[in-house]
Amino acid sequence: ESAPAARAELDTLRPAAVAVYLDRVLGEYERRFSGHLGAAGTVSGWMTDLPAPGGGDLWGSGSIPWTDGLAEDFAKAKGYDLLPRLPYLWRDGDDTARIRLDFWEFVLARRRDAWFRPLRERCAARKMASAGRIALGAGAWPAGPEAVVTLRSLTAFDRAGTAGGAPRPGSIDLPRLCATLGHAGGG
Repeated sequence: ESAPAARAELDTLRPAAVAVYLDRVLGEYERRFSGHLGAAGTVSGWMTDLPAPGGGDLWGSGSIPWTDGLAEDFAKAKGYDLLPRLPYLWRDGDDTARIRLDFWEFVLARRRDAWFRPLRERCAARKMASAGRIALGAGAWPAGPEAVVTLRSLTAFDRAGTAGGAPRPGSIDLPRLCATLGHAGGG
């Protein structure tokens, strides 16, 4: 039996990868349409889907965001070795809540510095709004610390939203919540 096909995804935790991406994607628009970008132009903002809740795992693979040096940087920031505790990101055990919250807060801080901030600064320099959304597939909304960290990440954008449809009775009104968080981030 063959192994499942791997998905390629931008390493939003590594500044060098993000810089290359921004140059190749947003930079190409700048080179081709510079006179049409910004407040006076046709293109007033740049929209991106957030890395998916749970670290890009809308496809149920159980993957988590990772990059070179993450374990070492996590240990410096949080004061303990994550590697022997990795299973607790998926299953319950001693101190699971703290490990999950520490991990997802650490990932958000890395993404903020490596992905969200450079994108927002590049847009601001061109007088463009930065916009992001949570793309929610069926049953994809995370639980626990991942949900908190995912919602916090929306404050990194001038405009925030969701692509998950209308709220169900008794559920959170995600579009309204996302808009509120977007305004909290300065939009």
